Amino acid sequence: MKAKARFLLQEIWLFFTDDTWFRLLFLISYYFSTVCLFGAYVHQSADFFMIWGLGLLAYHFLFKREFHKIRYRYWLLLFLGSALVTTLLRFQDNLLVNFYYYEYIIICLFLYYGIHATKSRSAVHREMTFILSFITAATTVLMGAGLILLMAFPNGLMVWNEPLIVQRNRFTGLIFNANITAFYAAMAIVAITILWVIRRSVNRLSRKRIAVYLFCLAVNFIALFLTDSNDSLLMVVVYCWFLALYLFFKDCRHFTPGIWMRVVAFLLLSVIAAFAALGARILVQTGVSDMLHPPEVLAAEEEEVLFSTHTTFRHENSNLDSGRAIVWGQAYDLICRFPMFGIGRANFEDYGNRYLDGLRYDDFHNGLISLAVSYGLMGTLLFLVFAFLAAGTTLKTIFCRIKKESPDARLVIYLASFVGAYSLYSMFEIALLMDLSYKVLVFWLLLGYLSAYWLPSGRPCGTLDSPSHRLKR
Repeated sequence: MKAKARFLLQEIWLFFTDDTWFRLLFLISYYFSTVCLFGAYVHQSADFFMIWGLGLLAYHFLFKREFHKIRYRYWLLLFLGSALVTTLLRFQDNLLVNFYYYEYIIICLFLYYGIHATKSRSAVHREMTFILSFITAATTVLMGAGLILLMAFPNGLMVWNEPLIVQRNRFTGLIFNANITAFYAAMAIVAITILWVIRRSVNRLSRKRIAVYLFCLAVNFIALFLTDSNDSLLMVVVYCWFLALYLFFKDCRHFTPGIWMRVVAFLLLSVIAAFAALGARILVQTGVSDMLHPPEVLAAEEEEVLFSTHTTFRHENSNLDSGRAIVWGQAYDLICRFPMFGIGRANFEDYGNRYLDGLRYDDFHNGLISLAVSYGLMGTLLFLVFAFLAAGTTLKTIFCRIKKESPDARLVIYLASFVGAYSLYSMFEIALLMDLSYKVLVFWLLLGYLSAYWLPSGRPCGTLDSPSHRLKR
């Protein structure tokens, strides 16, 4: 009996000290936090995960002393120190909530990005394959269910006094916000392409798996187009643009006169592809709209019914920036009032009411601006130093792996392409760091996976792992 109890306690200990389980379950909790019927229950588990995360931080970085393995740890510490100063300076306003955001940021930086400090590359590879498979399967089911319900309820329905399936003439599926639905679909598209590379590298890309991946891509692209989200579509287009850039110039080792022809051709094709993406979105929106509301049926309806019920999946807001210019101006005013250390993330609404007669939105729809308002120019500068160092290491790793024809080169390029595309996406959406959401966690997770393939610090390109030892570290 004692042996069974000891074995059970040992298994429980191994479970709660394994940061892979924490990353997976924490990500899943935020993934379903925006989904209809799940959100209310998922939010109740947030405190449990924050306590678990705090314990993991202590176990890995204090007890096992793995902190020294984190790349650019000192810049991260300086950033966190500046953020802590902000939190303490604004102690009179939402202190506990600001500390909650502070711990969340530490979890993103150390348990998600810092995966390279606690896991071997082979463990990272396995975890990445599993989590991306979950994202692909869960999102495809979610979007597929939403599209099926759209067939049954072309104009949407009300759930808890909130519009579902269709909201403001845009497809939302089982999520209450079209922009979030769009990001889920876009992230699934990215996950599918990365899984494609992973399976292909180990010769596991069978015809059946290819058919499944193509089906998943089709479902998520249709959902993305019907949300009419410019930001998520831009992220996918830029992601594909980075991949095309690699494919177009991977054979170019030196600058020659002929390379300029490739540059011109690539830019021309980029413009054509961008317009093709917009055209494909219009075609899908029009086709689905006509299928749901056949013209012969609509012609028989009265005019007032026609214009009140015909879902076109086009954004009702004709303003291209959707009010971002106004809210960015409000952010500028707050930065001017509190330039050095900011106001703290939890104080956006309170300080907006106090100094600006209220904010237009509860966030600034720009990850970098939200960071500057939260932690001031000091925190933003320290974060940008880390970001540029990470970008430089990523570029060096890409060129080195291409030069050495590393088997991991293509995977690194796909991960780096997502990081670059997401960085642009975060300039127009609630993303990057200052938001408690799946959108933030998945970025730091994939950045962590990418960091596991970085060149070792201070070592030349020739010290890359050989293919035979690539997954044994």
